[in-house]
Amino acid sequence: MIALVAGGTGLVGQALVANLLGDAQVSGVHALARTVPAAAGEGGPSWHDWDWLDAADAPAVDAAFCCLGTTHREAGSREAFAAVDRDLTLRFAERARGMGASRFGLVSSVGAAPGARSHYLRVKGEVEQALDALGFEALHIMRPSLLLGVRGQTRPAEDLAQKLAPALGPALRGPLARYRPVPAQRVAEQLACSVLHGPVGRHVHYPWLPDTPSHRS
Repeated sequence: MIALVAGGTGLVGQALVANLLGDAQVSGVHALARTVPAAAGEGGPSWHDWDWLDAADAPAVDAAFCCLGTTHREAGSREAFAAVDRDLTLRFAERARGMGASRFGLVSSVGAAPGARSHYLRVKGEVEQALDALGFEALHIMRPSLLLGVRGQTRPAEDLAQKLAPALGPALRGPLARYRPVPAQRVAEQLACSVLHGPVGRHVHYPWLPDTPSHRS
C-alpha cells in the first residue's frame, strides 16, 4: 500500500509516519509539509510541499491520513483556524480521494459535533460530517482528548494539563474515560492500525476505550 500523510511534522503525525514506515503492508509513504524537514533523507518518507498535491504526475495512493490541527491562538482568529482545520483538511481529503485513496484516517477531537457550542468542536464536527460524503470505503476517525508528548511550540494551557495528567487520567472513569489525556504515540498506533488493517465503513475511536461497537458510529 502507498500512504499519504498530511500533518506529518506534528505531534501525532511524526509518530504516525514512523508507524507506517514500520508496517510490512506499506511500500511507500508520501508526506506533506510547508517546509521539508531538514532530516529528510533515505529510509524515510518522501516529503513534498503542498503544491505537489495538485501536480499532474502525483502518484496513486491507497490510504490517506490527516493529522492537521492548530488552535485559535496559534492561527490568530476563528477564520484562520477554520482555514486549516476545516478547509485545508477537506482539500486534502478530496485530493486524496481523487488520487485513489479508498481508506482515510482523521485525527479529530473528543466532543466534535456539527452542532457543538464550541467553535473548535463545531469545526471538527463539520469536517467529520463532510468526510462522510467523499465515499471512502473505510473512514476511521480518532477522537482523542488532550494529547501528551513533546511539542515543537509552547502551548501554556496544554503544558500545565500535561503536568497534571498523571493524577487526572485515572480519576476519569466510566463515560468520562474518553476525556483522559492520551499519549500521541498511542493515537498514532491506533490510527495506523485502524486504517491499514481495520474494517470498512465509518468508525469513530476514542483512544482510551476498548475498540468495541459501542464506541463506534
